[in-house]
This record gives sequence, structure tokens and C-alpha cells, in this order.
Amino acid sequence: MTTTMAMGGVKLPSLSPINLNSATLSPSSSSVRFRPVSSSAAAAPSPIVSHTQDDPRLGSVPSLGHISRPDFPILHQEVNGSKLVYLDNAATSQKPAAVLNAIQKYYESYNSNVHRGVHFLSAKATDEYELARKKVATFINASESREVVFTRNATEAINLVAYSWGVSNLRPHDEVLLTIAEHHSAIVPWQLVAQKTGATLRFVDLDENEVPDAAKLREMLSRKTKLVVIHHVSNMLASVLPVEDVVLWAHNVGAKVLIGACQSVPHMVVDVKKLDADFLVASSHKTCGPTGVGFLYGKSQLLSDMPLVSMSTVSNDILFHDLILELLPFVFILKPGGGEMIFDVFLDHSTYAEPPSRLVSCFLLDWIWYMRSFCSPLPTHFPTYIHFTLNYLHLHVFVACISHPCQRTPAIGEAIGLGAAVDYLSGIGMQKIHDYEASFIYLCCAYSQYFCLGCLVISSAKGLVEEVFGGSLLLSLIVELTNYPYENLQSVPSVRIYGPSPSETVTRAALCSFNVDDIHPTDIATFLDQQHVVAIRSGHHCAQPLHRHLGINASARASLYFYNTKEDVNYFIEVLKDTISFFSSFK
Repeated sequence: MTTTMAMGGVKLPSLSPINLNSATLSPSSSSVRFRPVSSSAAAAPSPIVSHTQDDPRLGSVPSLGHISRPDFPILHQEVNGSKLVYLDNAATSQKPAAVLNAIQKYYESYNSNVHRGVHFLSAKATDEYELARKKVATFINASESREVVFTRNATEAINLVAYSWGVSNLRPHDEVLLTIAEHHSAIVPWQLVAQKTGATLRFVDLDENEVPDAAKLREMLSRKTKLVVIHHVSNMLASVLPVEDVVLWAHNVGAKVLIGACQSVPHMVVDVKKLDADFLVASSHKTCGPTGVGFLYGKSQLLSDMPLVSMSTVSNDILFHDLILELLPFVFILKPGGGEMIFDVFLDHSTYAEPPSRLVSCFLLDWIWYMRSFCSPLPTHFPTYIHFTLNYLHLHVFVACISHPCQRTPAIGEAIGLGAAVDYLSGIGMQKIHDYEASFIYLCCAYSQYFCLGCLVISSAKGLVEEVFGGSLLLSLIVELTNYPYENLQSVPSVRIYGPSPSETVTRAALCSFNVDDIHPTDIATFLDQQHVVAIRSGHHCAQPLHRHLGINASARASLYFYNTKEDVNYFIEVLKDTISFFSSFK
């Protein structure tokens, strides 16, 4: 069942919980013990043993997390007698055996370049590579596979739009509208393009629920607005934005929309036709696929009209090319934004790391405009003709190499792995994944003996519901009581949760960023890892402007995926309590 919620006059989709089984808590030791830095996986995958046993009142029906968990070899690791609890899925997801096998099969059975040779291996590799493109297109309901462009990651996909569409279409005083909750990779490229074109960046603030203010965004739209850059799901606030409405509003003033879908494509049904998005970017490694590949979706006509541009990742190989060495002093080097190149990000500018990090993703933009005049007509697949690689030698010394794109080898195995990931997720069903993750959000909405972190709740709601309501676990009651545990958490000293409170008017995704008074988030994350083998994230999550707006430098973040279980959540909360107690003892 799916209902529609309203936020400040803006409709938000609500998440529909299913399978609301719960588990009892397992006490953990508070004694300090540090594990070795490295660990190895079990030789043969075996089903994970839960930290807690299922409540006998719930019957024997396993959850999606318990069913899918054996498919992920890395989750079978045991360190110092403890099972790995992986709660850093917003950073990257783990890979099922089906994906690992697909990549291995490519390298063992038909490793070859694509769109090159006429021999069997090349033909097979080309077929599988293009089949992966079709799978991704089907997965997001694109009209045709040529609307899907494989990139190295979502950051490169955004840079591709920025330096092709952006540089060609933005003029002085044009406006690009973003939110202050955007990932660095969605801010920095547009800062650089604005510097080049004279366009203006405008940022939408948060509302009273700590959600980017959609109503304010609508007010800020005007005929000056040429592009709206917006995330679908926040990687820090867990807010789910009404992107379908935003696209409609933007199109009404003639603006295009670029949607960052890295946190939505892995977790819910994303239909680009329904969204009517002009551009949408997502990564493979957050979607059960390998690193090194992502994709840009663009409407066919927009991609056809985009000027040619090519990007590449810097290598540390020493490559010499006399012609390029002679021409290098005359080349203007422009840094695409995002990734390791960033040192600090503000809304109006960014500072960059020292080499080689600052040149992790470099290309020679101005030379492209010159070289493009010598190119033949548009190719079948975008991006295209001139391929630049900038190679770091030592401080302030770089070597640039140029090659025709027919000599460029794409991430073939990675793309095939992404295709296998899409098959795996489609086999489960994205709506089923969405609903299961929603059960994390609404679990325990009736009761919390201890405390929760926004949507990650500790104790057994079902026990109280059975006691008070005679065993009736109704969805309506769950939704009505969503505020209760959050309000209890708000009364617990020292814990600060970021993002919206789950309620009838606001929706959260299955991740949570938080801080504890007087304890640094990195200390929390380190202690959880070293003492309890629980993996969470700490830092600014590539969202420094948002953290600065919230008055903090960093936060801790726990993020779930469908292979997580209620037992993972319960164990995390229990050991988090242990962690807080440990550090509090030194005050």
C-alpha cells in the first residue's frame, strides 16, 4: 500500500512497511578489546548467524535480509568471534556472488575490447557490454538504451553534463538552482562552470524539518533558472524529496533538471519516464555492482545536442609524448569537481587538495573546443572523440596524452558487472526492497524502552502492540505512532539526530546521521569497529556545506540495505549504548 503525504504544500511519497517482525536485544560486553587490522572471509559462504534469535512469537518466516544475506560472500566474515555488521551502505554496497561471478566469467571466457575486432571474443564482449546498457535502461525505464551513457562514476556523469551541456547553454546571469544538502560532486562542477560562463548559483535552504525546502525551491524558480540540480534522497539527512514535482515546476519555467539518484536507484523503483527527468546520474558500487562504472541518463535529444567532451582519470604512470610535452605549456587545465580533489567546499567556492589528489579527474577543456573542430560527425555512443589523460610525474609536473576514442577501452568488465547487479536486484524486485527497508523505518513505532536513531529503533514494538492491541499489528497504528520513538529519543540526553523526524508528513530513507555530545563521531565509528565489528561512516559525507549549515564539522552515519536484518539494527543500537557509556566514563 502506498499513500501520499504532504509537506508544506508539497506531496511526498510515503514508504509502505512490510514484514514488521522484531527481535529481542542481546547484551554485549563493555570490556575493551581491539581486533587486528585485517581479517579474512570464510573459505565457503554459509548463512550468517544472527546476533539474536528471532522472537518465537513471530513464526519461522525469514525476512528478506535473512534470505539474501548468504548471497554476499563478504558478509560471512568473522573477526575475533564476531560477525561483521555492515552499516555503511550509503558509501558503498556489498556485492552478491552473481556479480562477482559475472565479472570473473568475462575475464575468464571472453575478455576482449569492445566495438573493435571482428573475432569471436570481441563480438561476445561487445554484445555483453551493450546488453548491460540495455539492462540499465530497462531498470530505470528509459525509452531506449542510447539514453544511458556509461561513465566511471556518478561524479564523472555530473561533470559530463556540466562541461558539455552546462558550458554550452549557460550564459551570464543565468541561474542554476541547487540545495545546500547536495553532495560535493553536485556542487563543485557547477561552481567551476559558473566561473567560466558567468552564471549564478542559488541554493535552497532547509525547512523546519531539516529537509531541503521544496516550497522555497518553487518560489525561487524563474525564467532566469536554466537548471535545477537536486538529489532524490539525501545521503546525510535521509530525506526523500518530491523530485517529480520539482521537475514539473522547473519545466514550467523552461529549466532542465539533473537528479542525483545515487541513494535512490539502489533502494526504490526509479522511473525516469514518470519523473520526466532531463538528466539522472547514479553509481554502480552503491547498487550491488562493481566500482569504476556509473551511468548518466539523458533524454535522447539532449544527449544528441550536447557538445563533445571526454574525461579520464589520472594515472601515476609515467607516459611521455614529445608532441604533448611541447604543447603542454599552452594548454589550459580545468579541474572537474568532486572526489579526492576536494579539500574544503563552500557554497560560493571550493579549495583543492595538493597533487596528485587534486588531479584525480582532469581533462583539458579548452583544448577540446579547439580539437572538436577537426572531428567528424557525432558517434553512435556518447562521449566521444578526443580522449585526454593527464599523468602526474612529480610536484607541478604533468604529462598529457591524447588518443582517438577508438583507442579508448571502457570499463567493460565493470559494466557487465553492473548488468549482473541489475539482474540480481530485479530478481528480488525493487518495490520489495523498498518495502523491506521501510520496515526498518517504522519498526518499533509503538514502543522504545531505550532509544532510537531517527528511524533505526532498538527494542520490540510488537510486544507492546500485542499487549495493548491484542496482537493487532495494523499499518494505520504504525504510521500514527511513528513520532513516539523519535520523541523519546529527543528526550535522551547527548544524542542529536539530523534530518526529519519520521511522521505522517515527512518520509525518511533507511539511513541516519547523528552525533553524541562531547564524543567525536570518528571516535564512535572507530570504537564500534574495533570493539564490536560494526562498520558505520564518520566524517562530513562529502556534504561540508550542509554540515556547516547545521553547525557541525562531522557526523556519524549508519545506513542499511536489504541484506541487513532487524538483528543488525538491534545489535548496533546496543553496542552504540556501550560505546557512549565507555566514553562518558572519562568525563
